[in-house]
Formats: sequence, C-alpha cells, structure tokens
Amino acid sequence: MEVSNRSMSLFDYIGGNDQPQKSLENIAKHSQRDVAAGFSQFHQNLQSGDWESTLEAMKKGEIDLDLDLINNYFMFNQQKLDREVAQLAEQYELPSPLAIRVGQDGLEVESEQGQSKALQHLLDKDQRLTKLVQQTAKLSQFVEWGEAKQQAAIDKEQGMSDEDIVNFLKQARTVVTDSNYLIIEKQASGFSSVGSTASLLQNRESSTVS
Repeated sequence: MEVSNRSMSLFDYIGGNDQPQKSLENIAKHSQRDVAAGFSQFHQNLQSGDWESTLEAMKKGEIDLDLDLINNYFMFNQQKLDREVAQLAEQYELPSPLAIRVGQDGLEVESEQGQSKALQHLLDKDQRLTKLVQQTAKLSQFVEWGEAKQQAAIDKEQGMSDEDIVNFLKQARTVVTDSNYLIIEKQASGFSSVGSTASLLQNRESSTVS
C-alpha cells in the first residue's frame, strides 16, 4: 500500500500554516456564510459522534459547512488512516477486498477469512483507531452531501424545478444517514460512501437520455 512519507498538518490542507483562529477567520471572511461557527459546531459533533445535531442544524439553516473545508478535513484524516491501514495490511493476512461496517457503536469486520477475527479483536480494543475510522467515515459522507448541495444550487440556476431538486436532495441525503463501510484492498482503502453523489448524477443523466 503506497503511503506518502510527508506528514501533513490539518492546516496544510486548509491552505495555510497560520494559527488556527487566523485561518478560520480568513476562510469566513471570504464567504457569505458563518463558516467558522459552522465548522466549530461540526468539529465538536465530530468529536462526540453527535451527527443528528449537525443534521438538524443544517436542515433548519442554522449552520452551513464549507465543502472545501470539510473535504480538506477528510483528506487530512484519510492520510492518517491510510498509514494505519498499511500497518494492518502488513500485520494481518486479510482477504481482499475486506469490508468493515462503520457503526456509531464500533466497527464490524464482515468476514471470517484469514485473520479477520484477530483484526476484529484489535478493533474492539483499540478505541483510538476505531474513533479515527468513525470520524473519517462520517467526514466522507458529509463531503458527498456537500457535493450534492452544491449540485442542487447549480440545478436551481439552470432552471430545474423545485420538486426535482428536492427529490435529488432526498436521495443524496441518505448517504449521511446510511451505514458506511471501510473497504480494504491490497493496494488501497476507501469508504463505500465515496462517489455516491456522482452515481446519482450518472443515473439521472442515464434516465434523461433514455
């Protein structure tokens, strides 16, 4: 599994090496939304696992999330996870691909082949790794939701009906509430949620053509 040797900080991904508060202020200054407050609440809920509060606040329009910022946060976490997965791949003999269901209560290895049971035992004990997987999985889901909202704004500008936009968003929003899976393969790993918005758009285009 190929992993970058350079250790990057969160603020490398955000786009600056200044102090955290200054970086957030600059991001907020260039947006009409209260990005700093939205990110602060999102980060707090990310730590506690309280996703329903985030979803409810977004639904009411109380907060919005900058897609680039959340995507950068996801990439930062994903790099850390890639290193962990690379070590696991060296330590355990695992089937490929291997699916690990990511739940709020923990992680479940969906295989009994190879050393899958030993991996499950490790994940049950290692709360630090479990939390990293849970956080990164949820970030990937929010990135997809952000992309869907961005697409809905484009659809609105292009004159799509409100009914069609709402139906699209209803379908897209399930990525945040549905189960997510970490898929480990020989040379890479990723989450089942990644690409869900692109798949919806592809299906939409296919149905329009037919």
